[in-house]
Amino acid sequence: MNINTLTNKSAFWPNQFDNTYPPIKQLYISGDVPDLPRVGVIGTRRPTSYGRLASERIVSELSQAGVCIVSGMAIGIDSCSHIAALEAGGTTIAVLPSSIERPYPARHRSLAARIAKSGALISEYGDGSEVHKSNFIARNRIIAALSDFLLVIEASHKSGTMHTVRFSLALGAEVGAIPGPIDHINSTGTNDLLKNGAHVITQAKDILDIMGIETQKAILPTLTDQEAAIRRHLMEGPSSVSQMASSLKLESSELLVAITGLEIHKLIAQAQDGMYALR
Repeated sequence: MNINTLTNKSAFWPNQFDNTYPPIKQLYISGDVPDLPRVGVIGTRRPTSYGRLASERIVSELSQAGVCIVSGMAIGIDSCSHIAALEAGGTTIAVLPSSIERPYPARHRSLAARIAKSGALISEYGDGSEVHKSNFIARNRIIAALSDFLLVIEASHKSGTMHTVRFSLALGAEVGAIPGPIDHINSTGTNDLLKNGAHVITQAKDILDIMGIETQKAILPTLTDQEAAIRRHLMEGPSSVSQMASSLKLESSELLVAITGLEIHKLIAQAQDGMYALR
């Protein structure tokens, strides 16, 4: 993996990097940062199916509209957002709390390799650095500094996500949140953000309008619950009909109907070996 160093002398060095506290002095990067508007997408490590679906749908639409997705590659909403951007053919940036050579969490190493090919991995930490608790808060200020707009999808009051929100607000960025059920802990933070003036986001167009981005690109069709479940399942890799039926607990009839719908939408395809995969 080719890794370069970024400083304030580099061609790519956003002004916001100098306005964070503490200021960002040097970064390591693998890949390239595209010259595109950037939206940070963050949230809980334990998302509900509602949160995952919201992340997948909105990120896919933003990616198709030419927006680069920024997140932290953590388990949950972060990784969901990176994967959705990649599967939509878009670009994404992962800011790591670890060195690029040893991406954290380890289970996302293959995802990190995919991200570096279509966007960039960015870190403050050189090879051999240990991952400390403070790294995550420090990482969050870089996500904030990279993002023209910050979207929060499911977060409790005590979520580390709120650190990123505070960094974004201090930098003068726009912040939006997706409303959630009033009786779920994952919505306590996001709903409070909305009560305190964050933008209400229910679709990608809300963000595009706020950012002044006009697009005529196609938006993903609205999927049924079964179609969305299959698409999420295939984000992990190709799968057979029997594997999907077992994993998703779907009856054969509804599974085949959903597969047909996804094929009509040209979102999945069947290979010669009979396995289905995302297109």
